[in-house]
Formats: sequence, C-alpha cells, structure tokens
Amino acid sequence: MGIPYRKKDHSGAYIETLRTLMEARCGSIRRLGAAALDMAYVASGRLDGFWEFNLKPWDIAAGSIIVLESGGHVSDLNNSENYRLHLFNRRGPLIDNVQPTIDWAMKNFREVYSYQTPYTFRGDGSNRMARTLLQFREHWKDKAPKGAPIERVLVHTKGARIFNGKFAGNVPTVKQMGDNLVYFSRKNQYFDHPFYGNYYKILDLPNQKNDYCRDFLLVNWKLFKDHSPQHYFPNGKSTRYEDMENPGRYLSDTDSFILSAKNSAFFNNLIKRKHSWAPLYFDMTVDDLIKKEAIGPKDTINHNIMMRKAFSTNIDTLELFAHYYEMPTLHYMCIPWDMWGKLIDDIPLPMRREGINERVLIKSEKQKKYLRKVVEAGYLLGKI
Repeated sequence: MGIPYRKKDHSGAYIETLRTLMEARCGSIRRLGAAALDMAYVASGRLDGFWEFNLKPWDIAAGSIIVLESGGHVSDLNNSENYRLHLFNRRGPLIDNVQPTIDWAMKNFREVYSYQTPYTFRGDGSNRMARTLLQFREHWKDKAPKGAPIERVLVHTKGARIFNGKFAGNVPTVKQMGDNLVYFSRKNQYFDHPFYGNYYKILDLPNQKNDYCRDFLLVNWKLFKDHSPQHYFPNGKSTRYEDMENPGRYLSDTDSFILSAKNSAFFNNLIKRKHSWAPLYFDMTVDDLIKKEAIGPKDTINHNIMMRKAFSTNIDTLELFAHYYEMPTLHYMCIPWDMWGKLIDDIPLPMRREGINERVLIKSEKQKKYLRKVVEAGYLLGKI
C-alpha cells in the first residue's frame, strides 16, 4: 500500500484501509517510497499487490508496463482501466473529480484518447489548432488505435458543438476528399445569397467567399500524417521555452516542441496545399450577418432549421452562457436551444457549469413559445 510521506489529503481513507487490512489478518504491509518500485516488486512476485490514492500518470507509467508485461493486472480502485485516460488543462486536472467525465466520455464515444500537455492551451488560445494537431500527429503517426485504422480526423478547438449522428452522411468520405489534405469549414454562409451576399462588404465584415474557419478541420489522415512538423513553426524549427512557473528553468523538449507550433505558420502552409471546402450541412454556425441582425426574421428561422439538419452545430460558449435578454432577438432566435437542453440530463453534475443549465432551459422554453406563435399565425417559411 502506498502512503504519502508529505501530503495528508486522504489520511482518513488510508487509516481506514489499514485497519481493514490488519483485521483481515494480512501478512504484512510495506511502504518503500516509490510507486514504480512497488509495482516492480509486484511484477517480480515479492509483493502480492500495491495500490495508492491520487497517483499521477508519471508515477505509474513505467511500473504499469512492467506489471502488465509480467502477466499482472493494473486498474483503478473501481477495477477499471480508465486510469489510462488523462485529462489536462493548462494547470492540471480538468476537474477535481474526473471519474464522471470519464464515465460520460466512455459512454458516448467508442474510444477516448486525450494526450495533451499542460501547455497546449497556454496564452490566449490562438494557437490551439496547430498545437493540438501537432501533438496528435506525433502520437499517432506510426501506429493506429484498436480496430479500424485512422482515415479522417475531425478537429474542433473552440465553442460548444453538437454532433448529430442522424446526419453523419453529411461528413465527406475519404473517397470524396480524394487528394485534398484538409476540408475547411466556411465562415460566410450567405456569401452567394442574391441579397445578403453584399451585406458582408456593407457591414465591413470579412467578405471572402472562401474565408476559412481556424477552429474546425476535417483532415485526410493518410496524407496529413506525413505533413512535416517544420510546417507548424514560423522559422521551420521549434524553440526552447522557459518555464514561466519556475524562472530560470526550461520546459521539457516535448512541451517546448508543442508550444512552438503557431496557427499563423500552420495555416499559411495548409492553404498552399491542395484543400477543399466542406458542404454547408457538414458544419453550421451562427453567421456574422445574424449577429449583426442584418438578416430578416424569416431567414433567421430558416437558419435555425439549417442548424438542426447539420452534422455539426456550433455556437460560441458566450452564447451558451448568456441570458436570453442579453442577446439580440434574431441572434437568440436562430439557435436551436432545445438541442442543447436535451443534453443537460446526460451531463454529469460535476461537469455542469453553475447556472448554465437554467439559462439554456429558459432560452429553449421561450423559443418554443415564440415558434408556436409563428406557426399559429401561419407564418410561411421560405425555402432553405
């Protein structure tokens, strides 16, 4: 049994466990000081077993391999292998109690992998896409997960996004992608509209037809895994970074390598390679014209319907957290709030943002009442 020599956070649990073991007449209890050594002794047969609370991945990485290779069993205290799932943000664990997050992720996804250094999101977050894809490439370039090999990688780095399995047919296939390295998602969804297309210029909004989104990419993995790391760095090579939390010391080579990746260099290289644009119904967001209330009520409701029929529907987290009265009417009405409301019951309590559930449900109920009045008034919707 591993007993910390310094931290006393779980002292009560350790004392209770020791009492249970001693009353069960176990042979003996030893504490050697290093989890890796304890696990090596289990693998060699010197110890029958070892466990400890609150261990970090680096505490058990080497020892786990030794035990597994010797025919032993490694799990968490619930006899689950979820201990292999590591969730990090810039300063440590995603939440204090990660088990509800793991349970939810394992329930909703076939396989869950999260290999992200604490420095992936350091700074203002403007380089998340480059850093996330670089780390993913480095981890998977020479191997594949269990089951089918990787064909396409869908990367999302910003906003609150819902993936609608009913419309998975809207996702471009490998055959459709052909020799395109990536598929970009369009920002300006009304660029070709006979009336609204001119509004981007009038309102001084980015008005390029192919204005690509930097937060959502579909990657052709067969081509992308050979994409050289030098394309991620402004000068073609990584930089060694100082550890901001420990002045005078430097980050590890791995962390410096990831931290050196910049979106500017990454996207400048991508657009020079052969690429294409994802179908409109592959990814739907709230268009800038709607945020400016430059689109009429009828087309705003049509936008709501379009978002419901897309494989991926994304809104900004500020939109999700806002009260309904804090948003312009048309902006608020174009978002299908009930799609988010239906998810609330499936989200574990420790993962819920305080107050967000009530705000989403209120926006959903008020929107339903408005839409019922629209139908009762015989308001005809135009073609999408």
